[in-house]
Amino acid sequence: MIPTYTIKTDSVTTADTVYIGVCNSIDADTTSSKWSITRITLDGDDVTIEHAGGNGSPSYKWSERATLTYK
Repeated sequence: MIPTYTIKTDSVTTADTVYIGVCNSIDADTTSSKWSITRITLDGDDVTIEHAGGNGSPSYKWSERATLTYK
């Protein structure tokens, strides 16, 4: 069986920032703590890639992506 994922992106919520969320469920609820969220921040030529909680764990809510702590 091939795993099924839900992937979301957001480049609108925060200026110069792209959020990428991955959930291992096809019927993912954005308020469920099932998401692994990556934040990519652009500052001129500098690009910073960070993960929610610093570990890429699928335990965050996509709906809270802009307020999470990234490392």
